[in-house]
Amino acid sequence: MLSYTVLDANVVDVEKRRNPSKHYVYIIKVTWSDATCQTIYRRYSKFFDLQMQLLDKFPVEGGQKDPKQRIIPFLPGKILFRRSHIRDVAVKRLKPIDEYCRALVKLPPHISQCDEVFRFFESRPEDLNPPKDAVNKRIQTIRKKERKKERKKERKKERRKKEKERKKERKKERKKERKKEKESEPVG
Repeated sequence: MLSYTVLDANVVDVEKRRNPSKHYVYIIKVTWSDATCQTIYRRYSKFFDLQMQLLDKFPVEGGQKDPKQRIIPFLPGKILFRRSHIRDVAVKRLKPIDEYCRALVKLPPHISQCDEVFRFFESRPEDLNPPKDAVNKRIQTIRKKERKKERKKERKKERRKKEKERKKERKKERKKERKKEKESEPVG
């Protein structure tokens, strides 16, 4: 066993890369047992490779002999798609891959602390120096999300204001109607 292990792994976003070719990577925040936290970047194909290694190394836990004994989490499957759908697929996989990572590090130590899992979550040189365009894209994405959130908040505020005005207007109308009714009642 290793001297330190992965305590938590959260997939926080997906990011487009252009080198060596266009592809998407998942941004993963890894928390280690020595209290360090690192950000790593992995393509879907690396998750798939890890899954295959784990299923080969742990056939019982992978449910190959008895599906009821499976404890290794399922990974979202490979999808055939056209180029225009790559981002959609990457984004759709975000939550299931996050759930996969979280479940993986919570498995019994003989799996969660095995060499394959350690090497997968271990920081690599390309994790320490991500491409500049990737960092800029991430900042743009964050800003875009913040602006979208702000616009949504403003629209909600505007809707509340309009609703309040409509209620006020209806109240005035009802008051006028009651006044008219009182005036039209015969005095008696």
